[in-house]
Amino acid sequence: MRCVGAHAAGRRVFREYLRLEYSEENMLFWLAVEDLRNEHEERRVMEQVRLIYEDFISILSPKEVCLSLHAAHVSRSCRL
Repeated sequence: MRCVGAHAAGRRVFREYLRLEYSEENMLFWLAVEDLRNEHEERRVMEQVRLIYEDFISILSPKEVCLSLHAAHVSRSCRL
């Protein structure tokens, strides 16, 4: 995944494949987390965390990703 994710063209091709396989949200989640790892400004980190929660973790999210039971419980109990 690191090789494909390292290049914009590889990400586009892989994202299209995931979209066709009905799992594009996994790639979008991965990209959002990678962006979060590169952010250092606290205000922006908090905003990105909130968006990741709303977009991918919340049970109301249209792009909810499948997390392990433990990860889902921890993330939902620590909601901002």
